[in-house]
Amino acid sequence: MIFSRSRSRARRMMFVLAVGMATSWMLLNAASADAGTIIQYSSTGAAGSWTTLVGTPTSGGVTIMSATVTSNTPGTPEFAYLVSSTLSLSAGAGGGKVYLVFGVDGFAKPSTPPDIFHSIAFGGSLTTGSFTIDLTSYVNDPNILGAGTLNAGLSGNPATASVTDSGTAKSYNSATVSNWITTLNDPFSINQYMVVTLGSNTVVGVNATTTLATPEPASITILCIGLAGMGGYRLRQRLLRKRTDDATPAIS
Repeated sequence: MIFSRSRSRARRMMFVLAVGMATSWMLLNAASADAGTIIQYSSTGAAGSWTTLVGTPTSGGVTIMSATVTSNTPGTPEFAYLVSSTLSLSAGAGGGKVYLVFGVDGFAKPSTPPDIFHSIAFGGSLTTGSFTIDLTSYVNDPNILGAGTLNAGLSGNPATASVTDSGTAKSYNSATVSNWITTLNDPFSINQYMVVTLGSNTVVGVNATTTLATPEPASITILCIGLAGMGGYRLRQRLLRKRTDDATPAIS
C-alpha cells in the first residue's frame, strides 16, 4: 500500500513537471510582437469590413476588452503553435455578435513530408450570461495573414470547434478537433477565425490554441507502450473481478 501511494505521488509529480516544462517552453519561445502578428475584428465578417484591433472597441454590440496572440514562429521541425489568449468580451442588454481573426505569418516549420497533425481547442470562463463561439483554424500556404485569407477563400485544412453555454461564474471547454495536413510548404501562416454571439448582459473570456505537430518515432513508441499498458491494466482488472466472483460463495 505504501509503495502504491508513493508511485501515485511520483506519477502526479511527473505530470505536473511535464505540464510546467511545456508551458515554460511555449512562453520562452513566444514570437515577438513584430513577427507578423495581427488581430482583426468585424461586425459583419464581410470583405472590406475588417479593422485592426486597437484599444477596447465595440463592434456588433460586443466590447472587446482585451486580446493577445502569441506563437513560436518560425516554428520547429516538430512543432508550431498559435495561441489567442486573454480575450475578454462583453455585451449589454441587447447582446451582440462579433467576428475576430488572430493571425501569425512567417512559419517555416514543420513542413511536409511527413504528414502534420493539426489540432485546435478553446476554453475559458463565463462570468455571466450566454454565448455561442465557433472557432475555425486555418493553416494557409501561401503565407497570407489576417482577414485577407477569408476574402481569398482559405484552403488550409480548416478545423472547427464550437461551444454554446450559459450560466454564472463557470468554466467551459470545447472538444479538441484535429485533422492531418498532407501538403504544406514554407512559408505559411496560421489564422484563427472566431465568430462570437453573446446573449444579454454577458461577460466571457476565451483562450484558443492551434498546434501543428509531426509525430516522432519516439512519440509513437511511447504511445504504443501507453496503449499496451492500458490494455494490460484492463486485463488485470478483468482477472481480478473474475477471481473475486469465483471466491464469492453462491447463495442458495
